[in-house]
Amino acid sequence: MRLDVLERGIAALGADASVLVARVIRAIETEIAPRAAEIEALLVGYRDGVPAAAVAESAERFFLTPARRAAIIAEAITTGDPSAAIAAAIASLAPIASPAFTGAPTAPTPPDDNASARLATTAFVATRIAALVNGAPDDLRDFDALANAIGNDPDFAVTVAAALAALSSTVAAITPVPVGTTIWVNGAVAPAGFVKENGALLSRTTFASLWAYAQGSGRVVTDAEWVTGNTGAFSSGDGATNFRLPDSRGEFVRALDDGRGIDSGRALGSWQADDLKSHIHRVDRPIGSGNPYGNAAAGGTGGDTTPTTATGGTETRPRNVSKLACIKY
Repeated sequence: MRLDVLERGIAALGADASVLVARVIRAIETEIAPRAAEIEALLVGYRDGVPAAAVAESAERFFLTPARRAAIIAEAITTGDPSAAIAAAIASLAPIASPAFTGAPTAPTPPDDNASARLATTAFVATRIAALVNGAPDDLRDFDALANAIGNDPDFAVTVAAALAALSSTVAAITPVPVGTTIWVNGAVAPAGFVKENGALLSRTTFASLWAYAQGSGRVVTDAEWVTGNTGAFSSGDGATNFRLPDSRGEFVRALDDGRGIDSGRALGSWQADDLKSHIHRVDRPIGSGNPYGNAAAGGTGGDTTPTTATGGTETRPRNVSKLACIKY
């Protein structure tokens, strides 16, 4: 309806028209004005980046523009009841709760790292997906390839958890190297969990497991006994805070006789000096007159036993290679 026609219609109504218009304005103030702040809050952050035409359309829907006001007044004059027109106008507004958009609505795109309740635009989602697959192999950049990679297992997490549990049981069943075990190492440094078996003093607190093993072995001697022939055993150290390791440096290891009778009388961890089995060396030589070692007739034969010239090194040993002895703690 044209405004000049509306004005002529209102003028024709005279005083009644004024009353009617007053009622319309009062109804507008009662029904529309309270929603002004609400509508304004709804549009905060919406206008930036929105085309001017969209803003104009929103203003037409949410605000009482001159054209909208004229339409409400015209309908009120026609029906004689402004409240119906106002109710219809309010009903035409998009609801604040769960609005249903039509057309191609737009909204500001949040920053890539945003995790708030703001609208996620398609641009925002595309950026986040690109960041998610970045660095993944090309054949895993789509869900079909990813599904194939995990065997299309809908319970993949459960499957992996079960496999890990089984692996854990297997690992737990593997017997670790027992404390007190001696190993030979092809290096100058003891591996993790081991120390050199070099007769060093160790803390009873720091190496509590090894000290407990030593006490259980039955081969803990005093430090005085240790240095006088028991270097293959543990010593009680200072008797309070430390203990001493066996010293296997430079030694050959001989298995404990343990009742066999070949090396009887040996205590576990006892030290044994080098030795040669008892034997003699005989040298046969003729003897006769002038021989200080006999008095047989000239030209006779006989024999005696004489010492030979010393030969050899500083010890008796077999062929060997050296290794670093280490003990598990």
